[in-house]
Amino acid sequence: MPDLDIQRHWKNHQVVTDDMVAELKSNLCLSYDWGLQILSPLQHQRVFGYSIPNGKVAWLKIDLRLPRMDGFFKEYVKSNTVYSLPNGAV
Repeated sequence: MPDLDIQRHWKNHQVVTDDMVAELKSNLCLSYDWGLQILSPLQHQRVFGYSIPNGKVAWLKIDLRLPRMDGFFKEYVKSNTVYSLPNGAV
């Protein structure tokens, strides 16, 4: 994986390729039926009461088998937050 801030370019599919997403999911030990959503520093602070660890970015694992959830459920977020380095390494 290139040394690139994946989260910053997450929505630009010309920069973050499907292969990069697959590698990130592999690094985070996610199976194909899980998706990822960016968990912003503000969202993280609101749920956990503290900042994202230094040098890390936060991701929310989304179980794609479940119906769409239109809000954050605090306990779901707490149990499904994972961290990586900005380049996707764990």
